Amino acid sequence: MVDGALVNLRLRDAPSLRWGGEHLGLAYIAAAARSRGLDVKLIDADLCALDDASVFSLLESLGPAVIGITTYEDDASHTREAVEEIRQRLPESRVCLGGQYATLRGEALLRETLADYVCVGEGERAFSELVCFVLDGESKTRQQPPGVMSRMMPARCEPLGELDLNTLPLPARDTTKSAIDQGFAAQVSTSRGCYGGCRFCSIAAFYNRSKSPGWRARDATSVVAECRRVSEEFGVKEVVFVDDNFVGPAGIGRRRALTIARELVASGLNLKITFNCRAEDVTRELFEAFREAGLVRVFVGLESFEDHVLEKLGKGSSRATNLSALRVIEELGMCMKPSLILFTPWTTIAGVRDSVDQLESVAAMRGYDIANLFSHLWFLDGTVVGRGRATSRLRPCDMIDERAGSLFGSIYPWVGDLAQINARLGRAARADSASQGAYSTFESEVKTHFFAALRDAERTRCLGEFQAKWRERWGDVVARFRV
Repeated sequence: MVDGALVNLRLRDAPSLRWGGEHLGLAYIAAAARSRGLDVKLIDADLCALDDASVFSLLESLGPAVIGITTYEDDASHTREAVEEIRQRLPESRVCLGGQYATLRGEALLRETLADYVCVGEGERAFSELVCFVLDGESKTRQQPPGVMSRMMPARCEPLGELDLNTLPLPARDTTKSAIDQGFAAQVSTSRGCYGGCRFCSIAAFYNRSKSPGWRARDATSVVAECRRVSEEFGVKEVVFVDDNFVGPAGIGRRRALTIARELVASGLNLKITFNCRAEDVTRELFEAFREAGLVRVFVGLESFEDHVLEKLGKGSSRATNLSALRVIEELGMCMKPSLILFTPWTTIAGVRDSVDQLESVAAMRGYDIANLFSHLWFLDGTVVGRGRATSRLRPCDMIDERAGSLFGSIYPWVGDLAQINARLGRAARADSASQGAYSTFESEVKTHFFAALRDAERTRCLGEFQAKWRERWGDVVARFRV
């Protein structure tokens, strides 16, 4: 019997996590629990390719007092079914859901699933407190742990507030070797949150719900020390900073980022670095410093090249800002992995054409993820754009521009399948060079079909016939590559 188990289910209804590799959030929670003397196991089924049956069997053998499961909005039905099975097999265990989706939809999840608890906000302290509470017999004389919502009292949850990132135990590295063996880089978390106020993003809503600041960071010296540790312990030469926004706000954020770059150079680690930032974070001074420090690619949330769309999304940036970031990164010879929301209610067919032309013509972006070609706005719980929405997915009928809506409508039934295939083949290609050919073929097929469909959507006189024809063609692509 163990005190707790932390589970990341193998995603069924959604593609694998954007960064890929180990689940550092659960690794931090495991480390925090172990620092308090709790016996907590980490089960990353998505990384280790464990099906649900294997996870259930493993949990039965462990017999944890508390089972924590991380949740995702686009895999919610799978989570609900898994919780039902776990409750049948381990009736004495308590099930707790966590993560952004659980935080923003906690009361509903306690109604819709058989979960006993929901962790609200960051889980390092809340999960440990919950395990202690359950081990203590869920005493009626003891107050419900802060940061936890229960089935008995779903509306009651005392926020935990801010966690000091510099004093948290470093993440457990149970799955780091497995991730590296599969071709993923080692992960390091240097900050949490984002200073942006995007209306579509759940990050700000998540930290607001848990009464935490919008962006906070670790000291530069501790970040470089952890990079050295994972490099020496696992022999890695590539590290991904898995922050929501690595750079942070102008001033304190950029000064810290610049210090990290300089300390990485001085360390002599010679690591390859990847991180995520906003377009306005891309300055020549900072990126020249990081080029010397080993930056090989940067994920940038461009979202759109249409100013009116950026305004509706609350990005606080512009087409000019995006182009400036592209120019700096290209002139420095770096690789950008852009994040686009190609289809929104306000997207025009001209905007789609402009975005894909940028993807194809700018050398720095030519290795872009083809998922950008079928990316669309999600109306997430807790976000501004998600208020009052009956469904979380964008529908073709939501789009104002008929041609853009028809283009999206032609691919709409297959978006989930395409995302799954892209994730599966991409993972296989990273782990085994012999699988790269299959992934390249799939990429080529998707691009060929998308660009042909776009040309057709721009010219056709009958959008109904166009949509029917291309839905069938996209179905053929899915059928060829589906397992």
